[in-house]
Amino acid sequence: MCEINVIYGLNDTKINKNHLIALRKMALSSGKNNQDGFGFFSDRFLIKKNVCFDEKQPKRMLNRFVDNDFVVSHFRLSTAGGKTLDNTQPIKLDNLILVHNGHLSGYSTISLTKSDSYKLALTIEQEFKQSHDEIKAIKTGLDSENYYSVFAYFPATKRLFYVKDSVTDFKFFLVKD
Repeated sequence: MCEINVIYGLNDTKINKNHLIALRKMALSSGKNNQDGFGFFSDRFLIKKNVCFDEKQPKRMLNRFVDNDFVVSHFRLSTAGGKTLDNTQPIKLDNLILVHNGHLSGYSTISLTKSDSYKLALTIEQEFKQSHDEIKAIKTGLDSENYYSVFAYFPATKRLFYVKDSVTDFKFFLVKD
């Protein structure tokens, strides 16, 4: 199963070099078991590649995230959809940036080329375009038959949501300066 990591500045603290050192360590660990692509996004930048994150990835790649409010990363282990850049997360659409870990039962049978995460992002995007309501859009995409951990960022409103069911793992680490 994929892995998601997040660094979030508490009390109006921005992301600094120490946070990025911790993020790189988490990324190297996550990349060992999730080799089908990786991505990082913040309130200002997005990077993604459909290769394994390992020591070959330049340390300076993450430097652009200094002074951002948060950084979310995703490390893909392909279980649905092709091993393509389109299916590598984060998935960026017009009104949404999304990372997902888990299984979405209603999405895997629609297409063999697109991942369930990509289809989830499209569903949330379509509902948000109609309703302009982030919470309604997220609820439309997720239901009780799925298990998941999802970060959804709406750039227009600068709102980051984390939605999780009770089955998927959640680990919390405090990074001190």
